[in-house]
Amino acid sequence: MHSKPQKNHHRKDALRAFLLNGLLLTVASLSMRFIGMSFQIFVSEHAGSEAVGLYSVIGGVYGFLLTLATSGIQLGTTRMISEALGRDDLGEARTARNLCLSYAAFFGTLATLLLLIGAKPIGILILKDARTVKAMRLLAISLLPIAISSVLNGYFVAVRRVYKNAACGMLEQGFRIGITSALLLYVLPRSIENACIALVLGSVLSEILSAILLGILFFLEQRKVKSPRSAVPRSVLKRRLLGISLPVAFSAYARSGLLSIEHMLIPIGLTAFFGDRSTALSSFGILQGVVFPILLFPSAILSSFAGLLVPEIAECNVRGEREKIQKIVVSIVRGTLLFSIGVSGIMLSFSHEIGSALQSSREASYYLRLLAPLIPIMYLDTAADSILKGHGEQVFCMQVNIIDSLISVLLVWILLPQMGIEGYILVVYIAEILNASLSITRLLRVTHLKASLFRIWLIPLVSVIGATSVIRTATVFLEKCSVPLPNGIPSIVFDIFFAGAVYVFLLFLFRAIRKEEYTRVKRRLFRKAVPKKL
Repeated sequence: MHSKPQKNHHRKDALRAFLLNGLLLTVASLSMRFIGMSFQIFVSEHAGSEAVGLYSVIGGVYGFLLTLATSGIQLGTTRMISEALGRDDLGEARTARNLCLSYAAFFGTLATLLLLIGAKPIGILILKDARTVKAMRLLAISLLPIAISSVLNGYFVAVRRVYKNAACGMLEQGFRIGITSALLLYVLPRSIENACIALVLGSVLSEILSAILLGILFFLEQRKVKSPRSAVPRSVLKRRLLGISLPVAFSAYARSGLLSIEHMLIPIGLTAFFGDRSTALSSFGILQGVVFPILLFPSAILSSFAGLLVPEIAECNVRGEREKIQKIVVSIVRGTLLFSIGVSGIMLSFSHEIGSALQSSREASYYLRLLAPLIPIMYLDTAADSILKGHGEQVFCMQVNIIDSLISVLLVWILLPQMGIEGYILVVYIAEILNASLSITRLLRVTHLKASLFRIWLIPLVSVIGATSVIRTATVFLEKCSVPLPNGIPSIVFDIFFAGAVYVFLLFLFRAIRKEEYTRVKRRLFRKAVPKKL
């Protein structure tokens, strides 16, 4: 029996590990997303938005096979190992991990064979574009490595060594950018098909490299560890893994299939609206290749912590720590709203400058302005899904996603031929609001969350309006005084940085963020703690 001080010490160490891992993932994820966003803009300029649109259409088919290859295994790995660690059973954790690897190998191989065989009929008969066939066959090679990587990523998250995932992710992205850039600029002749193949080859080779690096890190770690045999029979663990992963997998197949249909319908609907397939693919390419990466770039901060919630809440559930779960949920919901409302307001206010600085495109600025108000709903939905999955509500999450996808397919079919890209943006709004409403309602029911949602969205809303107004007014005043100001990207970085600083100051001023909370988090971050071992 542990004494109360020892339990409190363990909780503080766990919180510190959670915060440090989250911060590490945030830095890595922000770096990768910034580089990735810049690369997407580079690709749009050098490959052309039509090639990016064609690549996005292929991505709809590839996404379904990727879902089959992984079949819910990353969540299954994280949950199985986290729960075993919650019971302090290292033998069970080791057996569960081996079962997860076998599961991934089976589904990864199956998906690879299906895409290799089906690439030609899908490309010619369904996508009605022969340029997609070669690219899909190349993409098939990446499916097994991705399946294995999913297990290893889930394992490192469960044992709280996410820095290994972060390091491999950064190396993978650097390699992808280097290979793709070289192919686009120096190797392949210029054409839409070759530009698409360059994007595919860069992706395939980088995924293989990532799987190799993760495998090496995993092998080196396992050489130092000797775990006892599991007291739980292998057959029981197998049923438990299938019980976690297969419901997620079957739901994911349905959702991914619907997404594939949606991605096939989008160019058809846009072509009917514009009267030209090239223009349709180009507009869709700007939305997918420029606007959505910009919108989702700041979410790296939240998604890093959200991904860590699955093992954290799974362990708390095993230990019956309901009060701790409630505190985590309140903190995450509150933090998500404070952050996302600020991001939304700043992005809405500076949408013209961001679009012009990054792509000199009125189209990109316009789409960004239309979608910026949706950011709080998107980010809160992501956080709610992660909390629910930690509670074992992964089947519910996938059911909601299927409903979302069904409605999206129907609306894409109806609206795009009549409204074009604005119709697609309306579809995104309807689907995101529906998905978030269902997830948040379920979250409130499962966690019995009690928080003043009115207060935690009203204060940041007032604060971000004040912050952007201050920067806008200051800019106009300085221009009238003939003060030299930076132009282009330095200008927008300057504006966003100071708008963000004023926003945070106003949050402290209105006590949406309290000084004692900041001090407590800072103190726990710099405490020395003992890491988990497996």
